[in-house]
Amino acid sequence: MKQQTLWEGMAITIMGGLALGTLVTLGLIPTLYWLLFDKLKPGEEKH
Repeated sequence: MKQQTLWEGMAITIMGGLALGTLVTLGLIPTLYWLLFDKLKPGEEKH
């Protein structure tokens, strides 16, 4: 097995992890926060 093959697989894994982590951090977490914590309590008004 060539050493280049090992580096290529590791590079693909790292890039995929970084891309997924970015999407989760910038997209999923703020959306979940908004859905769970930004709801108004009954009788409360937005200013």
